[in-house]
Amino acid sequence: MNTRIKQCIIALAATMSVGTGNVFGQSEWVKQTAPVMTPWGEQLTANDVWKEYPRPSMKRQEWMNLNGVWQYFKRSTIKYDYESSTKLFSKAILVPFPVESALSGIMDKNFSGNRKSTHMYRRTFTLPENFAENNILLHFGAVDWRCYVYVNGQLAGTHDGGSVPFFFDITPFLNNEKGAEQELQIAVWDPTDGGQPNGKQSVSPSGIWYTPNSGIWQTVWLEPVKPVHIVSYEPIPDIDNSCVSIKVKTSAPCNVTLTVKDGNNKITEQTGASDQVFTLSIPSAKLWSPDEPNLYDLDITINEQGKEIDKVSGYFGMRKFSRAIADGKPCLLLNNKPLYLYGPLDQGWWPDGLLTPPSYEAMVYDLQVMKDLGMNMVRKHIKVENDLWFDWCNRNGLVVWQDMPSGCGGGLIGSLDYGMQNFYRENEEIIDATRHHPSIGAWVVWNEGWGQYPELGMAHTRRGVNSVMQANHDPGRFVHAVTGWVDVEMGDFLDVHSYPAPNAASNPVNERIASCGEFGGINLFIDGHMWAGSDVNYTTVDDADTYVNLYDRYTDRLQELQKEKGLWMSVYTQITDVEQECNGIMTYDRKVMKVSPAQFDGMKAKIMRTINSRYKGEITVVAAADENPNIQWKYTTTEPQTDWYATDYNASDWKTGKAGFGGGGQTSWTSSDIWIRRNFKVNGIDASQLNDLRLWLFHDEDAEIYINGKLAAKVTGYNNGYGVWPLLPEGLNSLKLDGSDNVIAIHCKQTSGGQFIDCGLKLRTYTPNSELQVSPMPATTPAPEFTRANGKAYLLTYTLPESKKLHYAYSMDGANWSTINANRNVMPEEFADVELKSPFVRRVQVDGKNIFHLIADQTDDTQPGIYHWQSEDLINWQAGPSGDILLKPTTTDISKAESPEWIYDEKTANYYVYWSAKNGEKNNIYLASTKDWKRLSTPRVLYSNNYSIHDMHIEKTGDAYTAMYYCSERNLCQMQTSAIKITGTSFSEPQRIFSSQIPKSRTPQTFPALDGSGWFVLYNYTENGGPTMSRTGNVAENKWYPCDENELSLPEDIEEGSVLVITTDELAALLEKFRYEECEVLPTAETQPQTWKYQTASSLATTTGWTKKTYRDSNWAEGLAGFGDGNPPGSNIKTKWNTSVIRIRYRLDLTDFTSEQINALTGRIHHDEDVTVYFNGVVAFQAKGYLSNYKNVSLNQAALDALTPDDTNIIAIECKNNGGGQYIDFGLNGIRAIPTSINDHLLQSASDQSHEGVYNLSGQRVSDTAADNNLQKGVYIINGKKVLY
Repeated sequence: MNTRIKQCIIALAATMSVGTGNVFGQSEWVKQTAPVMTPWGEQLTANDVWKEYPRPSMKRQEWMNLNGVWQYFKRSTIKYDYESSTKLFSKAILVPFPVESALSGIMDKNFSGNRKSTHMYRRTFTLPENFAENNILLHFGAVDWRCYVYVNGQLAGTHDGGSVPFFFDITPFLNNEKGAEQELQIAVWDPTDGGQPNGKQSVSPSGIWYTPNSGIWQTVWLEPVKPVHIVSYEPIPDIDNSCVSIKVKTSAPCNVTLTVKDGNNKITEQTGASDQVFTLSIPSAKLWSPDEPNLYDLDITINEQGKEIDKVSGYFGMRKFSRAIADGKPCLLLNNKPLYLYGPLDQGWWPDGLLTPPSYEAMVYDLQVMKDLGMNMVRKHIKVENDLWFDWCNRNGLVVWQDMPSGCGGGLIGSLDYGMQNFYRENEEIIDATRHHPSIGAWVVWNEGWGQYPELGMAHTRRGVNSVMQANHDPGRFVHAVTGWVDVEMGDFLDVHSYPAPNAASNPVNERIASCGEFGGINLFIDGHMWAGSDVNYTTVDDADTYVNLYDRYTDRLQELQKEKGLWMSVYTQITDVEQECNGIMTYDRKVMKVSPAQFDGMKAKIMRTINSRYKGEITVVAAADENPNIQWKYTTTEPQTDWYATDYNASDWKTGKAGFGGGGQTSWTSSDIWIRRNFKVNGIDASQLNDLRLWLFHDEDAEIYINGKLAAKVTGYNNGYGVWPLLPEGLNSLKLDGSDNVIAIHCKQTSGGQFIDCGLKLRTYTPNSELQVSPMPATTPAPEFTRANGKAYLLTYTLPESKKLHYAYSMDGANWSTINANRNVMPEEFADVELKSPFVRRVQVDGKNIFHLIADQTDDTQPGIYHWQSEDLINWQAGPSGDILLKPTTTDISKAESPEWIYDEKTANYYVYWSAKNGEKNNIYLASTKDWKRLSTPRVLYSNNYSIHDMHIEKTGDAYTAMYYCSERNLCQMQTSAIKITGTSFSEPQRIFSSQIPKSRTPQTFPALDGSGWFVLYNYTENGGPTMSRTGNVAENKWYPCDENELSLPEDIEEGSVLVITTDELAALLEKFRYEECEVLPTAETQPQTWKYQTASSLATTTGWTKKTYRDSNWAEGLAGFGDGNPPGSNIKTKWNTSVIRIRYRLDLTDFTSEQINALTGRIHHDEDVTVYFNGVVAFQAKGYLSNYKNVSLNQAALDALTPDDTNIIAIECKNNGGGQYIDFGLNGIRAIPTSINDHLLQSASDQSHEGVYNLSGQRVSDTAADNNLQKGVYIINGKKVLY
């Protein structure tokens, strides 16, 4: 570690007040033994535990450390009450180590039981005399997860969240007598996987999931302050204008003085009101970087009447992270200069302390190893470290990629919505607690989809990213939205995780920096230093040589990705082993570095080469057979003597043959083994280039390569062609560069399949970062907003999973949609029974008339032909001129159409009809034409590729035609053509619309912004998630930006269709014809929980009499829906149900309902598990298993027929649970006549589609303002965003 920093910390601690006052003697704490122990854990004693001042980035001179031995016991229930019986505190625990850790002395292994237990802590303390006449702040570095804090038997405060520091002013609760003993009790509940962000913790640790960490796990301390004091500060550097903006938070309004110093030199000073933003000039600023981590000291003081009443000392760094373009791709800049970031995945776990390092020295040991390896960044993986850790990174120049602790959802802490809102809140608190650290280069929001719930759409993912973006006030710091996968085209990075070899994602928009957020994971097992073996295996090696060889190969691959994909950041997994993972550079106990010092130095050289320069390519030093087929080797397939690779070995009795050897080579090799040797010379290379030499190797399979008798490489498996491979230091350093003979000797072993071996040497070439040409990020056409336009609206045509009929919805702005005819079929009675798919509508003007043509494919995939109707008003659909709604192309084997569409060419007066159809093993796009819709021409291939193509959509965009389609290999793609023709249509090269990390999507439908400012595209995710949209200001730029799903309101479950622009007069006519709208008949707990009768007795009768009107339920309990326990995903529990079965009844009033309205009823249900729903004793719906969210369901006609238009109807439900979470709720949706005039309805619809005010989660407006005192606690949509109120 940095000795100077450590000495400063020790000196600072020595000047401060440090107290103990433990109730238990230190001898009563007994250290437990973990499967492996660190040296620091082995040496730890109770009187020497985390004595460092815990907040070096904002120092005061007086404090009191409460770490040490506390009293402890565990309640078997979740109960936060103060405990008056001190006898119950029968155990000793060492704070700040989590309950499950060996160093805590408890080492509690009842992980599952702890989810419903309460950890109780107690200690006493006596305040130092110099704390008198001050307010006393009680600080916690972190407590996982919910805690209640009692001081002298009084509740001082509560806190939820496992990762951030917090404090309470405990002054009102203290005994003010001089020398009085004060009592402190903490009650902590940690459900671990109860829905809160929990990182890698699991009650069932295995694989990449580790031991839980419960309770206090960071320093506890006291701090005396005046009533008016400094709470925090936030510096925002601006290196381009040589200044820094600083916000100071104080406990009450006051004047503050800020003094900036560089060492002993005062730079500037300002005094002003605490609520202002101070802008301080920093001329000729010394910038912060990994190589030169310059810091400016900052003193903040509060003075009253000339007397200093508070002072804190901190610091800041002048630095700026930003993006630019280099070599045609986005690059990462630090202080306006290109910088590649390379660091490890640092999970911060310890075998003896778990999330708490055994000591400060242990903690910074890992960081120093990273710096010694030449790394310049660290990804702090889903854990937040203490202030001392960040302080080391600030002072020693290690850029921090700070993950938000992942995981959120429904569980013991509450519903899924509650868990999501809690995640956003904890993110904001983490940023608020750490934002002043200059080393933090990026906030990382999501990791590998954990807690994102992409199956529910991307709205939650976006809200999570937005919560971080809004909390990040520093424009010179990145937001890394998604690392791994489930991308949403947000933030500054396009990231991929790739094991074991690194990779990078495709980047169509070309605005985000390419990064490889995880790669590597090379297992090397060190006996006696493993936690419990390994059940995580990306790749495994047997020795350090092979480890280093493979590590270097992955580093080479990073360099290649610099050239191929514009890679600018990479994270190696990982710095240490962790529990079941044995893929660290060090063992979990930190006792063994898995590579030798020489190997360590070689790895460092390659890391620094990757950081400081960009890979260009290779030049040949020693040719292989791919360049020179005349090269001859000596070879044998008979095992030679053991020194066969030695320089002076006599191979005269070996055969001579031309490379390569094996299948496809010039010399046959069919046996299991081959040994080959040859002499070669190296010319034109000096010692400074030695580390850039690589083997040029084609091997199938395992091979050992020696140079001049020294091992140069060990490779396993095979590659599919020639590729570079790094040389081990011993073999590399044996090379003679003076033009004299070198000897290369190779043994290759084959087990099955093909076989081949050949080798040469290449020299890799690089461009220093300082020579890169960097340009600003290019301007792009702004994407359109959702705007209204007089006289215009949108019409959406679609089908539903349960209704393969024509359905309509409309929108006035493209974002907010309302169904027409209450989401029922709009086809005329003549065609009411026709089932169809992919209804596509466009208009064309013929003889001054608007004619709409609707085409669709059949639900029977085995039948050829396309449905066709036409209409002048979108209401009265009729068969076209052929008199038949089914059009059949002349070639039936390729006319089983999928997703047919049409487009009109005004020049030729041709209607071009195109669709996807299978031909052989893949789908092509076929095209036919018609002038009169009586018949279609013979289909021709419009477009084909070497993969299947589906869902093509063509739109006239300016002078060109833009085509979009879906293929499973590339997601949605876009291309252009100048004209559509039956033969010879020439499209441009197809381009991805989205990155390869965005979930796959189908059925694209483009439509213009009503104000002409760009285009939207509507599409469906292939795996759940429902419909969503993206937008672009210019189709030709191929820069599509996903719309924020929190701004969208689309009909649920819609399937493929089309979007067209219509007039408001046409829309009014539709609404006049179809005068029904959807409504809630029986709300669910999503919107307005209803009171039901319920019974949970295990001896419930097996007859169904309880489902009927006549059954008397007066003795049943009453409760609000939903009913359940354990908060399964998507639930909203209002009444607890934890037995194996529940029966619920509800009296439904259908007075004045018409038969049409009764028959239009649909159900909305969420069940976990098996459920049966009855209407007046008749089964209406039945399902096995469970759902993860509410779902709309069709109801049995017999049950609908049993309903009566009065207030006597009974809904009766039985739900059974077999284990895990449980839940039941049910509602009804129906139809009602539009109660106002159509024009008034359109005006009201436009008003309802705004986001102002407060809405419940079903979009019902419940208040005009969030300041409404009548609002109950819960999750609402306020000003268009979900908020935990």
